[in-house]
Amino acid sequence: MGVMKAFVDVCDEPLHREVYKNEFLRLYRAMLEPGTGTEFHRHSKDTIYLVLRGGMVSSEKMEGTASCPTILAKSLSIKSRLSLLIQKVFTGKLYLGRGFVFYMPSKKKPVIHKAKASNGNDGIMDLLGIEILFTIPEKKRSTSSFGSVELETDAIVVRRFKIKAFQAVEGEKIEKVLIVVVSGKVEIKEVGEPVVLKAGDFYWVDSGIIPKIENHDLEQAEILYVQLKT
Repeated sequence: MGVMKAFVDVCDEPLHREVYKNEFLRLYRAMLEPGTGTEFHRHSKDTIYLVLRGGMVSSEKMEGTASCPTILAKSLSIKSRLSLLIQKVFTGKLYLGRGFVFYMPSKKKPVIHKAKASNGNDGIMDLLGIEILFTIPEKKRSTSSFGSVELETDAIVVRRFKIKAFQAVEGEKIEKVLIVVVSGKVEIKEVGEPVVLKAGDFYWVDSGIIPKIENHDLEQAEILYVQLKT
C-alpha cells in the first residue's frame, strides 16, 4: 500500500485567500500565476466556483482519494461541454473563461487535489470560491425570479442576469442572497452613498429587500445571485 502524501485543508492552502465569511457562506479567492500550482488541499464543503479571470488549468487528485465531481451551469451549451471533455481527455487541461460557473459537491465525499495554471496563460487566473456552511432546513424559502437559473441544489439557487447600459434592476423582497459582479460595474442604492461594485466584488444581503441595482456605464454588466434556501 502506498503512503498518502501530505495535504492541507483548503482554508490553509496559501493560494486560497479568504475574503469574507459569515454563518452561512465562506468566500475565498484562488489566484494562480502562470505556471504556479497549489499544494494538495482538501475540499470538505459543497462549493460554487465563479471564474473572474480565465485561463488554462490542470487538476490532479491525490492517489487513493475520491474523484472531483463537477456540476456545470445549466446554460452551458452542448458544444462547450463537449469541448471541455475533449480538452480533459486529450490534454489533461481545461480552459475556463471569465464567467464560467461550476459546483463541486464535496461535503459527503471530501476531495483532495491540487491545481496548476498553464505556463502559457497571459495573466493570473482568478476564481471565487463560495463554500456553503449552513444546514439545509426542512422548510425552504422562496427564491428570486430574476435571470436564468445556472445551478440549483437543496441548499442554493444560482441565477445569472445582465443589466444593460444605463438601466437598472428594481429591488425585491428576498432574504440571504450573495450578489456577485461577473463583469462591468454597478451601483447598489442604499441609505446614504451608493455602493459601487466592479467585476469580482460581492455584496451580502442578510434579510429584507434587495436594493435597486443600477448600471451607469456604457458596458453591459453581468450579475450572479447566489440565494440560500434558508
